[in-house]
Amino acid sequence: MSFTENSHNVTGGVKAAIHNPNTSEASFVQASTHARSRANERLDDFDGGMEDSTDGNANPGGRTEDGKEVNHVIGGHKAALHNPNSSEEARNKARNVLEEHDVEM
Repeated sequence: MSFTENSHNVTGGVKAAIHNPNTSEASFVQASTHARSRANERLDDFDGGMEDSTDGNANPGGRTEDGKEVNHVIGGHKAALHNPNSSEEARNKARNVLEEHDVEM
């Protein structure tokens, strides 16, 4: 199934059918199957766009040792530097982490 102009309407109808307690078993199965196939199409079309959105400083899609997204961690430390409510200790830690990841401040 390819993307059409009214695909958002179809998706809305499928979601409604799945969540409607009065939907017949056959309709529910058909809607569920359609939803899965659309999700798989979207995943197949996905190219991981994060590589294009970074400036090369971070490891796109990478994770820290404790399973956190590297880009999110870096973003949090950048925010700490600009937050007037951050303590000096927190700002120093943020600077150290950003330097470890070779991120410009």
